[in-house]
Amino acid sequence: MSREFTFVDLTSLLGDTILCDLCNADYTDSDETGGMLFGSYGVCPKCMPTFMEGVNKYEEHHAIKSLCPPDMSHRDFIYAARRDEMFPPTAEQIEELKK
Repeated sequence: MSREFTFVDLTSLLGDTILCDLCNADYTDSDETGGMLFGSYGVCPKCMPTFMEGVNKYEEHHAIKSLCPPDMSHRDFIYAARRDEMFPPTAEQIEELKK
């Protein structure tokens, strides 16, 4: 039995909205810095400390794709990620995150 599927491209609806993929906090108009891209999930500055507890516990540092630079807002960091501009963590940054 064959099924037909309809694919709908919703990328044009994304717009400029920046929401944390964990807590849904809206960072669209925020200049707060921090956060990371873990796999394809955008983790906001507020969620990152608690989220890192699990990353450290299960040693999943390899899945950290990008860390927000200290001089960049979380909003601009996610915009950059959408353009495929990444800021991979250095070995020193990973060691600091393990603390």
